Amino acid sequence: MALKFYLLKIKKLIRETSDTLSISFEIPPDLKTIFEYKQGQYLTLKVPVNGIENRRAYSICSSPVLDEDLAIAVKKVDDGIVSRHLNDSLREGDFIAVMPPMGNFIVETNPKYARSYVMLGGGSGITPLISMIKTILTVEKKSKVTLIYQNRNIESIIFRDTLEKLAKDYAEKFKVIHILSRPSSDWTGLVGRLDRNKVKQIITDELGDKVYSTEFYLCGPQGMMQETEISLKELNVATHQIHKE
Repeated sequence: MALKFYLLKIKKLIRETSDTLSISFEIPPDLKTIFEYKQGQYLTLKVPVNGIENRRAYSICSSPVLDEDLAIAVKKVDDGIVSRHLNDSLREGDFIAVMPPMGNFIVETNPKYARSYVMLGGGSGITPLISMIKTILTVEKKSKVTLIYQNRNIESIIFRDTLEKLAKDYAEKFKVIHILSRPSSDWTGLVGRLDRNKVKQIITDELGDKVYSTEFYLCGPQGMMQETEISLKELNVATHQIHKE
């Protein structure tokens, strides 16, 4: 079946950080089924810029099990024609062409599960992970989730307020470990980058022997993804436990 774009109305825009915008869509009743999705999937947008049609994929940050509007987050990058256009020019009430959800980077949830999850993200890689986190915490009452999240500084932490609220509301089930590469002088958390040694240290300290029964989900810059995967394999984590975007 041919892939098809649908015009969706922008319902709400939220400035998450100085360079990241979350975009929620208004889904007409007749398209509700078509735009059903799973946590971790993405949307493809068709965006004209200066008369040229561009297509870009952005991960969904909302959760399908919560009463949330379908939403994505777009981080502006220096040479990103579309990301800059969306961040600078998009307005609530505008219409944009969107393809139905796609992607296999998902976590299947079940109320009966009592699992251990570790999410490792960097920058805008948090987008599909936060969709997974919100869904797991809602559906799997006995599961526990740890997020290890790399950013430049406090101001660049996407969904910072949401993560803090989740950590407070699910204190026994959800833990966030921030690591900043260029923190301010009053930062008391972890400093540096998620290289293989840092990942192994954090995983060992947090999980111990539970590392062999934990599901790992990775999403972020290519270098971080490579280092993280190497570190997990050096810890003898089975390949089937490692899931990456």
